[in-house]
Amino acid sequence: MNSLQHILRIPRSRGFGVQSPTDYHFLRHVIRQKMPYYAYEALESLTTHLSKREIDILRFYLRLANYVQDRYPIYIIGKDLFGNIDNDLRIKFMTAGSKKVCVRHASRIPKSLNNNSISVLVIESLAYNKEAVKDTKLAKVVFDMQDIAVVFCDPNRQKAIYKVNL
Repeated sequence: MNSLQHILRIPRSRGFGVQSPTDYHFLRHVIRQKMPYYAYEALESLTTHLSKREIDILRFYLRLANYVQDRYPIYIIGKDLFGNIDNDLRIKFMTAGSKKVCVRHASRIPKSLNNNSISVLVIESLAYNKEAVKDTKLAKVVFDMQDIAVVFCDPNRQKAIYKVNL
């Protein structure tokens, strides 16, 4: 995007209603990123049987792993199969985003997480797992994307819930 297009978009972007610079950066550069990443083309052959929504979710996983790197673990909460996305496919996309990322899969929020631990929870099948988000006191920043949610568990952050489209 050239600078003229960027300037023309300013009145229409309205900042998504996000006040925190950290949350805004995550929203703009991880959730809403439309530019192609380096690994999209290499992983394209793995997605021939998937819907556009499932491909968008896998690409989001890649960008999330790239954003988190090895700073803290990512827990994927849900069943082994999410639509046509299986655990192996998730891991391939996430390791393409970062070789150092620490990904764990669980059917529910691990009890080992405490109020002092910093982690990222990705909750799939959100309609099924809505209570899991409400029950945990760990959730500080939640990005609700209809059928999937990203929850940042960080005791140093202010509580915020954002409803956004992937």
